[in-house]
Parts: sequence; C-alpha cells; structure tokens
Amino acid sequence: MVLEETLYQSALLWLKEEWPFSKIVFPGRSVSWEVWHMNLPV
Repeated sequence: MVLEETLYQSALLWLKEEWPFSKIVFPGRSVSWEVWHMNLPV
C-alpha cells in the first residue's frame, strides 16, 4: 500500500500545481461513491 499512497499523493500534488481545478476529488478514495453520485447533476 505504500506505493499506492505515494502515487496518489504525487498525482494529487501534480494536479494542484499544474491544473486550475478548484476542487480535486477521487471518487472511491477522497469521497465515497455514494456522495459522488448524490452530487452529480441530473
């Protein structure tokens, strides 16, 4: 799991530094799939 966490943290840092997203989430990881689906536009 160390490699997975390292990859996740690296990807998150890269996205924060290189892309203009206001809120970065990873469904199933940083937010549950249930919450993700509840917040999708219909």
